[in-house]
Amino acid sequence: MAEFNERRKLPRIEARLPVTIFSKKGLVRGETRNITTTGAYILCSEQLQQDEIYRMRITFAKGSLTIDAQMMWASPESKDKGPFSRGAGVFFAKINREDLKRLADMIGAKDHSGVH
Repeated sequence: MAEFNERRKLPRIEARLPVTIFSKKGLVRGETRNITTTGAYILCSEQLQQDEIYRMRITFAKGSLTIDAQMMWASPESKDKGPFSRGAGVFFAKINREDLKRLADMIGAKDHSGVH
């Protein structure tokens, strides 16, 4: 639990960024609600499977990031109206150094070592 609490102390931004998740069943669309260098809270069109690792693309103004993310927890259906009603907390299991730096710069994080 200490590891989770440490991650919660990282800089995060509230941001609605488009997300494409590549699942075994096909593409799942979604968007972030908040993001750090180690994970994000996303709302998506379909429920993801807990502990499953998904390849996902997060798009922002200056490009996109491709990340392998593990679905850590799910929230009940969101109160947000629209196509994205399934909430999920994801941990970034694998991200390349260049994408990590771009993400950290976008968030304003000083520490770029939060992800492997």
